[in-house]
Amino acid sequence: MASTIEEIEQSISEAIAPGFRNRLLERGLARSMIWVDGELPEGAPMFAEKLSYDLLSYGYSLLSLAIRLRDLGGNEDLCRTAFEKSATAITDVIHNGNPEDLEKGFHKVLASSAFHLGRYSAKAFSLIQSNLENQNLSLIEELFSLLMLRQFDQIEVMVLQWKASGEGSDESLSERLETEIDQLNQITNTDDEPEEYGISSIEIPIVQQAITDNYFSSIFEFLFALETGSQDLLDKAISRIDISLTICGELNLLPQWWVLRITKHLLKDLWDSSFHKVIPGPQNDGHDTDWNLLRWLFITSLYKRNKAEIDLWPSQLEGAKRAVKDDDDLVVSLPTSAGKTRIAELCILRCLAIGKLVLFITPLRALSAQTEYSLRKTFSPLGKTISSLYGSMGTSDFEQDVLRTQDIVVGTPEKLDFALRNDPTLIDDVGLVILDEGHMIGLSEREINYEVQIQRLLNRQDSNERRIVCLSAILPSGDQFEDFVGWLRQDKEGDAIQSDWRPTDLRFGEIVWQGLSQTARVDFTIGEVSEDNKI
Repeated sequence: MASTIEEIEQSISEAIAPGFRNRLLERGLARSMIWVDGELPEGAPMFAEKLSYDLLSYGYSLLSLAIRLRDLGGNEDLCRTAFEKSATAITDVIHNGNPEDLEKGFHKVLASSAFHLGRYSAKAFSLIQSNLENQNLSLIEELFSLLMLRQFDQIEVMVLQWKASGEGSDESLSERLETEIDQLNQITNTDDEPEEYGISSIEIPIVQQAITDNYFSSIFEFLFALETGSQDLLDKAISRIDISLTICGELNLLPQWWVLRITKHLLKDLWDSSFHKVIPGPQNDGHDTDWNLLRWLFITSLYKRNKAEIDLWPSQLEGAKRAVKDDDDLVVSLPTSAGKTRIAELCILRCLAIGKLVLFITPLRALSAQTEYSLRKTFSPLGKTISSLYGSMGTSDFEQDVLRTQDIVVGTPEKLDFALRNDPTLIDDVGLVILDEGHMIGLSEREINYEVQIQRLLNRQDSNERRIVCLSAILPSGDQFEDFVGWLRQDKEGDAIQSDWRPTDLRFGEIVWQGLSQTARVDFTIGEVSEDNKI
């Protein structure tokens, strides 16, 4: 068995290579797409009878290797890939698989957690969110699932009900142990040691009860750590899990051992990407009182949502750290749904903390309405005002007053143009201009208008008092992109924020009609297009 970092990395590299074990993952995916309730349709290709066994063996072996590599401080990117591949293998067994499989719920929890550790929390959420109550889960598996689903209100209810019942208290467990030993002695009617007559059958369930109680306490402590930003509470939560892990290893409690082992790493992951950990604190620039208050209100309000929001995605980490730099004009170029809006929100938060107003420009009226709704949801609980300017031509006195007084104003380039032609001083107190859909700057009439309006903002004499943040889908790299970044940043030093990370993977499909047989073949490609990953 691989034991050193080098040996484990070599084992993982071999296991995740394209075509490993006769394209095991590709065969698993192909079968999962066509079978129904674990049965293949008539005329389907034949798959090996042991395919499910092979996939589970591969998935759990790879998951264990990834955890061991991380424990040893090995290559983190390799760990992430291994987590994602292991989750994929396990998922391909349960997706459209046998609904009567009693282990399906356990496999679903482990696959979801592996996706989460691979930084695919959206895939984890999608996999585990349905029919949770009918998955034959233990209490700790159910609580772990709620953690991944960010259902913190339900966790709180579940923990408080458990604690109120007293089932896991020391007194209850001690009393239960004594009672069951007395009953065993009466049955055996002997003075010999009870170990000879199955004492383990009494002890193990009681130990499992104690582990459940300790797990509930650790998760509750962790949630309090997320809410307050307390590293000490995180350390205590992980210490509790370590104690239970040792006991599960000694008593060979395998299901609990797996959940505890992965929980430990998930808690660390969530903490390292949490708002408290990533969003910079005091800046020592005279605005710390307002910044600390708004930062705390922002984190707390997101935590209290029905589906709690507590962490940042990999694509958002750099933007979150640069959000507090008031003179850092940003070009944020990320894939669709990779989290551009959250970076914009943090920039807005910082601007409001320094006492300035915010202007959010979108090139389309429909986008303006959508953006206004999203910003209201985030900033109204913080006591901030949000309004919009779009619609008819020209600007009324009321609309001009909106620009002067509202904390955040959402509008179109055309509306802003009308307003500023009327009175250029309307945005004197605006400290941040966010340009949405920057990739829509182009050659059509509307796209040219957008570019012209941006150029006017950049050419104002007070432009250095106003921060520019441009949000865009992925733009092609090269000289044109560098020129675009230099234009918006007015040739200041610094790079754009770029990432190719997505919350889920891409699948490219091609349907090929085969005329002679009157059938169609579907070819899917996972990730980047290549001959190695077609199925």
